[in-house]
Amino acid sequence: MSIVSKAAREVTGQLIEPLTKPGARISPRSKTVKEIEPPAVETMPLGPRIDLVPEPEVTPPPQPVAPEPVTEAEVDARITATEAEIGTAREVPSPSRAQKEAGIAEGPVNTTFYDSDTLAATVQAAAKVADQEGVAATSL
Repeated sequence: MSIVSKAAREVTGQLIEPLTKPGARISPRSKTVKEIEPPAVETMPLGPRIDLVPEPEVTPPPQPVAPEPVTEAEVDARITATEAEIGTAREVPSPSRAQKEAGIAEGPVNTTFYDSDTLAATVQAAAKVADQEGVAATSL
């Protein structure tokens, strides 16, 4: 321990010592305030009355609805649309310059991450049908 740090410690101790005694104040203008006692509670509140709480209305959970069956003509139309999409450029909703230069076209869904050309073509065809019919793509 150096002499400077020892001297600094002693001076600091001398400055702080009077402030560490009970009732000591930092400022001579500070005032001592009496503590305010809370009002005495004669009866303890019991919380909300259970008999006054309305009964919640119980609604049954929604039941799943089976989709309408697809006709043979619709299946054939989707297969034909998928076959027409095989070999075409992959699609993204908003292609960048680099994607446009790479031959990626603009379309309703992103099909660039599919490894299978058949799967990408199926997704592209279904998205285009949904886009034309105004159906949400998530319901396909």
